[in-house]
Amino acid sequence: MKNNPGKPRLPWVTKDGYLDVANLPIDSILKQGLSPDVSQFQSTCRLLATMEAHGRKEAGVYLIGLFYRFHDDLERLIAVVEQLPEDTRSVETLVSELYRVRSTNSTRRYLNTVIKTLARYPRQLTEEHFERLCNDKAFSARMRAKFKAILNELVYKPGNNWA
Repeated sequence: MKNNPGKPRLPWVTKDGYLDVANLPIDSILKQGLSPDVSQFQSTCRLLATMEAHGRKEAGVYLIGLFYRFHDDLERLIAVVEQLPEDTRSVETLVSELYRVRSTNSTRRYLNTVIKTLARYPRQLTEEHFERLCNDKAFSARMRAKFKAILNELVYKPGNNWA
């Protein structure tokens, strides 16, 4: 890359020309999160998740905000759920979704996304919740079996140091 002494360097571009998401301005990204274009919305969610993973905690807060803003739009909720940060607040939010959204043909894809997202979170964040879900008669036997299978994988997965 050539040096351009007359041109100021953008603080979110490294000397090597790579994007530094830790210094990327967030204002325009936040506006894109309200875009009517679903693919732009999905890209925004992925970028916010990347920013959050690089120390921009406000990006994770905004993802939670998008979750509540689009509470009734399952397609957008899927995009947000897949990108939520791995923390206690996200786990509580996702578990509450399992109770809030009734399982039907039209909600099954969304609920499966919620379950898969919870299953990839660290064991210490989700194990207690999956134990409760396994025993909750509010869910069908099929759903409880799904929760049990995930719980068994969390507990017995190699490297979990389960005694």
